[in-house]
Amino acid sequence: MNQEATNGAYVPTSFGAEYCFPSGECRQDNPHPERITSTFGLQVDHAIPSSNLNIVDSGVYWPAPNETGYLLMNDERIGKGKGKDISSDHRMVWLKARLDN
Repeated sequence: MNQEATNGAYVPTSFGAEYCFPSGECRQDNPHPERITSTFGLQVDHAIPSSNLNIVDSGVYWPAPNETGYLLMNDERIGKGKGKDISSDHRMVWLKARLDN
């Protein structure tokens, strides 16, 4: 397991996750709000790369209100406008690795 990607410099984060609890979208507070991957306020979705991969970037696809794509997660015109009404209560976790020869 690549420690930098699971609990180090490249742990996936998002600005939308930080906004989740204060906005009322998430049901519980979290000591690491930038790491949340679900609307129930926990980091439950992971990408766990091999320890020999060189991770260069990572994130959670969860746009904040001022970011492109926000309406894919929150749109008041659809249902309650949050979470499962539009997509899922889980957010996509991604990693970018550099493959060297």
